[in-house]
Amino acid sequence: MTKKSPECAKGSSVPFNSKLFKKICQENHDLCKLKHQDYGPENVQFLGLEGLTYRMMEKVLRLRRIIKQGGPRVREETVVKELKDIANIAIIGEMLELGGWY
Repeated sequence: MTKKSPECAKGSSVPFNSKLFKKICQENHDLCKLKHQDYGPENVQFLGLEGLTYRMMEKVLRLRRIIKQGGPRVREETVVKELKDIANIAIIGEMLELGGWY
């Protein structure tokens, strides 16, 4: 059985795992949607982009600490969880900047 060669962007010879990327994006979307139902839009609207930068920095520093100490002390705070939160905060910032956050 031959192994399927990695997918490359059109006009590129550099492989990219689109299937995994799309899976992660869908998981992030689902997580953000659930959190939005719990928190609502006001927390982001109140502090705006500046508030999001503080939130993102908090996540980056937490991620850095988890990595430096060789893993999380709290089971729920994993590298993947923090990366998902950082990605979603960035997308929320873009939505806010484009006027599409509600």
